Amino acid sequence: GCEVDKSEVRLPEGVIRELGEFEIMIQVHAEVSTSVAIHIVAE
Repeated sequence: GCEVDKSEVRLPEGVIRELGEFEIMIQVHAEVSTSVAIHIVAE
């Protein structure tokens, strides 16, 4: 994997405040981005 800065993360649905599966965008450059599915689970 690679490290991602906070400034490169885009949350199209807004701030994540609950458990579940979410799709976020990683934008490393103005013309380079990808979507990533993340799973938020309880500890």
